[in-house]
Amino acid sequence: MVSEFARNSYPYVVIRWMAAAYGRREVIFVASGHSVESSQEVLVADSAPWAEGALTSRARAALIERVLELVRESGYRMCVVFAKDDSVYCERDGSTWSQSEAPSGGIRLDEVTRTGAGTQ
Repeated sequence: MVSEFARNSYPYVVIRWMAAAYGRREVIFVASGHSVESSQEVLVADSAPWAEGALTSRARAALIERVLELVRESGYRMCVVFAKDDSVYCERDGSTWSQSEAPSGGIRLDEVTRTGAGTQ
């Protein structure tokens, strides 16, 4: 079951495909044992990620760990954006670092593909 809060604007994941080219993925919290993967969303096993309208520390840690797994598998750097002023960058070497700004600028390739912009 997907949490009623799962499709809020935060958190989300930014994938750095190459310099100045990014993608954005929604985060969906699912019940443990959910086995379907998605290329358009980051799925995290946690059936109760929210408490009093805020993401729990357990869900936050699980999301960061899941993104680190995806970084190791894909080789692409990623950033988890928890709020306008709360982001965690996940590096290929397994390290993380916090930043008070979300990634900005560049081209969102997922939007270009979805809208057909740039295609003939």
